[in-house]
Amino acid sequence: MIPKIIHHTAATLTLEEKVVIKRARNVLNDYDFLFWGDEENEALVAEIMPHRVEAYRSIGRGVIKADIARCLYLYKAGGIYVDTDYKFFKKPNPAFHRSTIVLGVEEQHNDWIGMRKVGNAFMASQPKLPFWLEFVEGAFERMEGGEKQVLLLAGPHALSLFIASSEKWRDFVTLLPASSIYPEFSRFKLSGKRSADTLGVHLCWGSWRNKSLLNMIASRSRRLMSAFVAYVLAALVTTDLLAILTIVA
Repeated sequence: MIPKIIHHTAATLTLEEKVVIKRARNVLNDYDFLFWGDEENEALVAEIMPHRVEAYRSIGRGVIKADIARCLYLYKAGGIYVDTDYKFFKKPNPAFHRSTIVLGVEEQHNDWIGMRKVGNAFMASQPKLPFWLEFVEGAFERMEGGEKQVLLLAGPHALSLFIASSEKWRDFVTLLPASSIYPEFSRFKLSGKRSADTLGVHLCWGSWRNKSLLNMIASRSRRLMSAFVAYVLAALVTTDLLAILTIVA
């Protein structure tokens, strides 16, 4: 069984991230929430993969560390990892939690890797599966081999290639369609298109990417607006009308 645990990680949380997480707590009101900071992530690597902790410490980009750490959350405790910009619409059903590993298809064909792309903004798993250790070990080996591309180290491109090349794990992975996990945007990228099976939407704020100043301003504005919309709707659902006027952590 996939435990009812939600994992988040960030160096610090912005206001809009706090709002989206607050919404998740309202929607998933019978789930436990775990937040992992930088120190907790490093301690987790030291606990599970002590032979790799020095290599982990030497990584210069926080996004690569986060890509590695999220896999180890699922190995240690199981549950669901989601990015801090993932907006939940509803709870996963019992069949979801009976699965071994659940991932979502983000693109049917990605030109860079030449195949279907699996996202890593939403990942679910039973605990203690060697799948995650094998993937993370491969990430460190790619670093040692000189790979510099974030997406090909421990990111979604690397995960997609790993699944495609791993016959022993392929049958244990349930791939949900994009409409379930990564639907198209709606409302000027403030939300996502919903169908009966849509669990949520990845708002793709992408703070780790290199952006021009204009794009950064536009992205931050969209983040604030989408967070405000999410907060107001969550407050209305829970009849917490006062919360609309007092947006707090």
